[in-house]
Amino acid sequence: MNTQRRRRLIFLDTVIFSLLVWGAVAFLADFMHWLGPSLLDSLWIIGGAFLVVSLLVWRLERRHGIRLAIVAVSFPLALGISELLFQWFALRPFLPYDEESFRRDIASSWRNPVPIRRMAHRFRIVGLADSYGRAGGHQNFHYLLEDRLNASGDEYEVVNISLGAIEMEHERKLLDRFAMRYHPDLVLHSFFVGNDFGSIAGDYVDFGGIHFHLKKGRRAFRPANFALSQWGNRFLKLCRERWRQERERLDGGGTFSEASFLEIEKGKLKLFERNSEYLSRSWERAKENLRAIHRRAEEGGAVVVLVIHPDQLQVEPGLRKRLAGAFSVNF
Repeated sequence: MNTQRRRRLIFLDTVIFSLLVWGAVAFLADFMHWLGPSLLDSLWIIGGAFLVVSLLVWRLERRHGIRLAIVAVSFPLALGISELLFQWFALRPFLPYDEESFRRDIASSWRNPVPIRRMAHRFRIVGLADSYGRAGGHQNFHYLLEDRLNASGDEYEVVNISLGAIEMEHERKLLDRFAMRYHPDLVLHSFFVGNDFGSIAGDYVDFGGIHFHLKKGRRAFRPANFALSQWGNRFLKLCRERWRQERERLDGGGTFSEASFLEIEKGKLKLFERNSEYLSRSWERAKENLRAIHRRAEEGGAVVVLVIHPDQLQVEPGLRKRLAGAFSVNF
């Protein structure tokens, strides 16, 4: 073998092994959420990693380069197989989909069982909300309303079809699957001016009490959007939040640590920023969901009353000023 051909083969080996090792490193880095929200935002990290890997492989002998490439590629392959098994056998839908899940996730929180058949002399109200409809347990505003109305001498009952951590598109499904079969006279629909502008990005799933959206389309193939990656990332955030709560001597139960609360409010800033395109797009989705919920309720003969829950930054000038100064946002 002449020298020129040998150099060409060494160069090709270096390129091939570098691409394999670098691809595996980039895969693992994205899986661990070490890259940015967009791969384009992390281009300089990806390019730097490729340069380092190429120099490393170039310095190795061919047999060591082969071994390194095999070891590196085996990790993404193992994660890919684990991802398939995790999705097929471990995940379950977060939103109730049958009688058993409805009783477990929603009806079990009621202070009194409610029959599906409505008594003719009793005015029935369906409460439809996210965590606002569950906060406080049996002292939630739905039950306080029920008690106040019954104090007038007439008979009222509330069927609380509320579930924490859901969005309006989930509420549409709950209304159609379960709420309207109770034949309500009135649907009390809660709208939180915070995350109720959002839209479902994929199937809402749960494992071990940690829930997230499975991405759809091309985004599903990005390692950071794998179910295992999302679940692990949320698990670590939950552990960190519990540590913060213990340090601040909080009792949990819907109370966030100061750092987590500011992170959440920061995420909402783009929604409330003036002249925001995100706000315009989000509001169009919100109007579509609101119309669908009201239309479905009215088809079932129910009157719809909308309860608006403002976000904390909207009603506390001090918090608004603090966030605007910290993140340079124009409200």
